Amino acid sequence: MTVRKALSSRAVKVVLDAGIVCCLLVFAVVALTGQMKLTVFGTVIKERQLFGVFEYLVPLVVLRLLVSVQFKNFVLVIASLAFGLALAELTVRAWDPPIAKVRRIQIHRASPIFGWKLIPGAYGVEHYGQVYQINSAGFRDHEFGKTKEDGALRIAAVGDSFTFGMGVNLEETYPKQLERMLTDRYGPVEVLNFGVIAHGMWQHYEVLRHKALAFGPDFVVLALWQDDLAASVHPATGVKDYKGENPFFEKKSPGFMNNFALWNLISNTEATWQDKHRYLRDSYLSLIEQRKKLMGPANPTSRHYMTMAGKLTEREYREFEKALTRFVATARNSGAEVLVVLIPDAVQLKDPHLQAVNRYLQDMTGELGVPFLDVTPQLEREADPSSLYLFPHDAHNSPKGLRIIAAAIADKLTALRWVGAPDEQAPPAVRGPASASDRDGSVGGFPGT
Repeated sequence: MTVRKALSSRAVKVVLDAGIVCCLLVFAVVALTGQMKLTVFGTVIKERQLFGVFEYLVPLVVLRLLVSVQFKNFVLVIASLAFGLALAELTVRAWDPPIAKVRRIQIHRASPIFGWKLIPGAYGVEHYGQVYQINSAGFRDHEFGKTKEDGALRIAAVGDSFTFGMGVNLEETYPKQLERMLTDRYGPVEVLNFGVIAHGMWQHYEVLRHKALAFGPDFVVLALWQDDLAASVHPATGVKDYKGENPFFEKKSPGFMNNFALWNLISNTEATWQDKHRYLRDSYLSLIEQRKKLMGPANPTSRHYMTMAGKLTEREYREFEKALTRFVATARNSGAEVLVVLIPDAVQLKDPHLQAVNRYLQDMTGELGVPFLDVTPQLEREADPSSLYLFPHDAHNSPKGLRIIAAAIADKLTALRWVGAPDEQAPPAVRGPASASDRDGSVGGFPGT
C-alpha cells in the first residue's frame, strides 16, 4: 500500500506538472501570436484570452502545492501569496495608472441647451483602456485659455463621436493628429476638440454658439456623419420646460472586484489585448455584411439606410439646410470660416448607392458657398479597409483611419490657403448665401440657463 500510494502521489504530481507546463506554453503562444489554435484528433482547441489560461493554471498550482508540502507549509505559502497580492494592490494604487481605473464612469449629463453635454473634469477609462478626460471647460481636450497664444492659429473641431474619438485616446483623435500635422508644417496651430458622442446637427450649432466661439477660433471644422441630417431641429421646439436627457446614463454600479486596482489593471489589460488582436477573431467582410443588414440596403426601412441612400423627406432636407446655414452664418459673423467634412460609415466605402448623402452634401454646400471635404475617397484607397475601423468591437475609426482623415483635412486647409506661411495665406473665399444671416432672419438659438 505504501508503494502504491507513493506511485499514485508521484503520478498525480506528473499530471499536475504537465498541466502547469501546458498552461505556461499556451500563455506564451497567445502572448506572442494573439491566439492558440490546435487540432487534436479532429477536435479544435482554441485559446484567445491572454489571461484566460490562468483559470486553469491557478487551480493546478494550488493542487500541486497541496500534494507537495505539509499542510502548515501550504497555509504559509497561501498566506505569502495573499500578502504579495496585497502589496501589489497597494503598489498599483500608489502608481495609479489610467488602465487601473474602473471603466465607463459617467462623463455626460443632461442639459436643456445641448440635450446632453460632457461633464467638466470628468475622467474615465473605456472598454479597452482608452482614457476619456474632460477639461474644465467641458470638452475632451487639454486645457486652453480663451485667448490663444501670439502667432498661433486656432481651429475648432465640432462633431459627434468621430470627432470626440470614440474608442481611442485623445492624442489619436483626428483633431489632435491634425494639430500635430499642421504644427509640423506651419508652426503653432491649436485644434480644439469640441466633439460630443451622439450629437446631431442642432447640437453642433449649440456647441458652436455656447462653447467653441468663446475660444476665438480662426476656422471651424464641422465633421458630419450621415445621421446628422436627420437631427436638425432642437427638441425644445414646442416643448415646455425641456430639461434634456442623458442617453448614456448607467444605473448599474461596478462589480465588487472593480474596487481593486490590481483587478482593474488585469481586466483592462486583457480588454486592450483583445482589441489589439481583434482581427484574429472575426471576419471583417462578415462584419460589414452584418452591418449592412442592420443599416441597409438589407434593411430598407432603416433610418441610416434612408439617409445614406438619399431617401429622407423633403422637410428633413429643408430643416438640415436651414440648420447648416445658421451654423455657418453664426461662425462667419464671429470671424471664423467653416469647412464641412463628411466622415463615411464603413458600409459606404466602395458602394455608390450608399453615397447619395455624400453627393447631396457636396451639392448643398456648393450652393451655400461653403468648402466641403468628403474623406471617402481617401479611405477607399486603403487596400485593407479593416484596419481603418475598430471592428469587431466598434464601428468607429481606428487611429489609422483617423490619421487619414486628419491628413485629408490638413491638405484641404492647405489647398484653401487657410493655413500656411503668412505670405502664402489668402483671404477667405468669396462667401456665398451662408455668409448672410439665417434664412429665417435669425441666427439665435435657444436660451441658456
